[in-house]
Amino acid sequence: MRDWKRYVRENLSLPEMKDGSDEVIVEELATQLEDLYREGIERGWSEQEAEAYACDHAGDWDSVTEFVAGSNNSSKVSPTERWLEDRERHAMARGGGWAVLAGIERDVRYSARALRKSPGFTAIALATLALGVGAVTTMLSLINGLLLKPLPYADSRDVVILWERLPSFENARVTYPNFLDWRERNRVFEDLAAYNTGSLNLTGVGDPVELDVVRVSASMFSILRTRPMLGRGFLPEEDRLEGDRVVILAHGYWQDQFGADPEIVGNTLSLDGVPSTIVGVMSREFVFPPDGSRADIYVPIEQFAANWINNRGSHPGILVIGRRGPGATLEQAHADLDRVALELEAEYPETNQGSRVHVASLRARMMRNIREPILLLLLAVALLLLIACANVANLVLARSTARQREIAIRTSLGASGSRVVRLLLTESMILWVAGGLLGIGVAQYAIRALVPLRSDVISPIFQIGIDWRVVSAALAIALVTGLVFGLLPALRSIRPNVLEYLKEGSRSSGGVGRNRLRGALVIAEVSLAVALLVAAGLTTRSLATMVATDPGFDPENVLSAELNLPEARYQDGDQRTAFFKQLLDRVRTLPGVESAATTYVIPVGPGGWQNSFHVEGEPPERNGEYTFAEVSSISDDYFATAGIPVVAGRDFTWRDNEDAPRVVIVDETVAHRYWPSEDPVGKRIKWGNHSSGNEWMNVVGVVGHVKVNGVMEEALPQLYIPHAQDNDDGYYLVVKTAGVPTQLVEPIRRAVTEMDPLQPIASINTLEEYIGLSTEDSEFLTLLLGIFAAVALLLAAVGIYGVMAQATAERTHEIGVRMALGATTGGVLGMVVRQGMGRVAIGVVFGLALAAGGGQLLAASLFGVSPLDPVTFLATPLALSVVALVASVVPARRAMRVDPVRALQTE
Repeated sequence: MRDWKRYVRENLSLPEMKDGSDEVIVEELATQLEDLYREGIERGWSEQEAEAYACDHAGDWDSVTEFVAGSNNSSKVSPTERWLEDRERHAMARGGGWAVLAGIERDVRYSARALRKSPGFTAIALATLALGVGAVTTMLSLINGLLLKPLPYADSRDVVILWERLPSFENARVTYPNFLDWRERNRVFEDLAAYNTGSLNLTGVGDPVELDVVRVSASMFSILRTRPMLGRGFLPEEDRLEGDRVVILAHGYWQDQFGADPEIVGNTLSLDGVPSTIVGVMSREFVFPPDGSRADIYVPIEQFAANWINNRGSHPGILVIGRRGPGATLEQAHADLDRVALELEAEYPETNQGSRVHVASLRARMMRNIREPILLLLLAVALLLLIACANVANLVLARSTARQREIAIRTSLGASGSRVVRLLLTESMILWVAGGLLGIGVAQYAIRALVPLRSDVISPIFQIGIDWRVVSAALAIALVTGLVFGLLPALRSIRPNVLEYLKEGSRSSGGVGRNRLRGALVIAEVSLAVALLVAAGLTTRSLATMVATDPGFDPENVLSAELNLPEARYQDGDQRTAFFKQLLDRVRTLPGVESAATTYVIPVGPGGWQNSFHVEGEPPERNGEYTFAEVSSISDDYFATAGIPVVAGRDFTWRDNEDAPRVVIVDETVAHRYWPSEDPVGKRIKWGNHSSGNEWMNVVGVVGHVKVNGVMEEALPQLYIPHAQDNDDGYYLVVKTAGVPTQLVEPIRRAVTEMDPLQPIASINTLEEYIGLSTEDSEFLTLLLGIFAAVALLLAAVGIYGVMAQATAERTHEIGVRMALGATTGGVLGMVVRQGMGRVAIGVVFGLALAAGGGQLLAASLFGVSPLDPVTFLATPLALSVVALVASVVPARRAMRVDPVRALQTE
């Protein structure tokens, strides 16, 4: 085969060029001739015929010389590139697949050099793609961890979670007697285990502290196929009311409190004043409860079941974990437990009428509150990726327009359309793959920042991170989008007007088809950006409405402190009542305290207490359909302290004690439902249904309705009973302060210590902090959508500016003619701006239609705002139009400064 590089040097009158860049030109032209030669060989011609075919189609060497003379900015050929050239020549000589690979390698090297020559274009394209691919990769990592990776339990697909479904309460926790019967009578599970959470006071090891405790059945560890790292698990005989007090330490607590002492097993802890033997330490990898709630220690559940072990009407926050037997399906498990539930309904109609069992995979249960937001964010980042791809495609198209003279030269030398497409597509693919790799790096940092922000929702059992699945998916997305969005500009570049581009001084022109494609890409960018901006606007409006919503109480300057009295030292109800009464007397005398009270439940705070009730004179309940209410036990001054208005009647006093008649205060929801035209004061209510033997409670007051389970949810009707008639061991102390609430933390702590040096305070927060916690989900969603929308707006603005700048440059001659014929600068400005804003208007229309169609996906996450909120749908296009106008005016003002004489000389 002829030495084509030598042939090019002999026929191409190259001037002396800097840095040896003439070698690059020679290599590229030789490549074109070699392709022609290969084409002839593939047609079955002889070597001489193929060489003649290549030489005949070499084109006008003078024009080629003229073109390359202006290309004196190429890089010097490095030793590495020369080594690659030698390898390429050997591969081409071997022919077949080696020749194909060598051709691809040559294209990759040339494309890499071409991108290095345009650092500005390359940097903007890579940054744009890194943002788009990085956002998608972040969401893929979340989905991979949430849906695909196995949970950190052996054979986790067989692990299920169970809870009760009551006629009037869809998601009820399990009664302990029902759990015992489920475990005894089922036919599909290897075993079942119950658990709930609580707290115990630790004394004798430094200052008294309250520990987060998980009470578990002895079978829990075997169900989860795990065992302690040190020591052993619980024995069945220890999971009894009178069993030996034993405890297993969580790994983190063992490290923090005991310095990872390997000899800790066998030591004792004083928990609520009762010695408990440490029998084990869990491994670092063990995560339980599955929702990621903090756990310091694990204890046998039945040792704490004295109040509910035989009470089928008590639902003490228990959930049940089970492992399906070999071959058992979820459907079979559900049917089997429904059978057991029917048996229990027949045996215990008073408490179990209508009671059924929910059975779900552990993963599905943990995903229930985050599935919709994750899917919504995935859709948002998909739109962002499309915007980024459209933006880069526009940049590539503009770049290919500027390279039409180069492409014309290649065509004049005989390069086929497929050869040009392959070269341009290779360049695009390099961009997209490099952008994808950068996006994976961006995602790595994004995940590190994102997951800790919502560690309360994204449990540690979901192992969120970038693994081979995520990397493969991200690169596949980069390749596919690169192929799709790179192919369009490449195809638009394969039929240049060769004679036009070979003219001396010929101006560059994009062509009608290319301008239409760039315009279509801008319209697509604007449409997608509008959809994202509307979504961000809706969530922002929703959050603003949520924050402005009246929670029914005044949280300003109110501090809460949680105290749980140990039963071992406060066994008698009168002791507990006396402690809290004395504590209130002390706290109320502290400087800066306006009022103080106790409550069992904090408004919009953690936990809750629901109970069924019956109103005197109402029809009997049927089929187990009870009426439930949120209940709290409170002291006097609670309503004044929490800022809850008293509408009618009186407040409680400490005289409403165990010896006094039972009394209750109802909220306005109860009053309006049952006594809309009567005075509620004096009416009677009792716990349970109409036939329960519970004592009647006289209504002594009516108060305002407050938010309980966060500001988004409508709370159940609310009932309040006197602290002195409840005598529980755990209450919140709430304090209304004249100044900054946190200044009272240490004085309150001292007051508690002075009364009982062994009594810790579990947690201290303000009511405003609790309200903030209840809006975190909406704030998080609003933040992410806002970031995506801001990036989309920026990319759309860059896209509009790029297209307008390119279009203005291509119309320089036309603008010069217009101005030479008397067109004013204002007229030119208006012409250019109208061209850009016309595309924006079309994109806005499509974007609003897309937002209206997808708005229902947001409906569940919105509060007080319609998915078709008119304010958002009007403000969004207005804001985007302003940004687009600015992006259009800048190149338009440049067009106003065109010199007509110089513009006409470019022809």
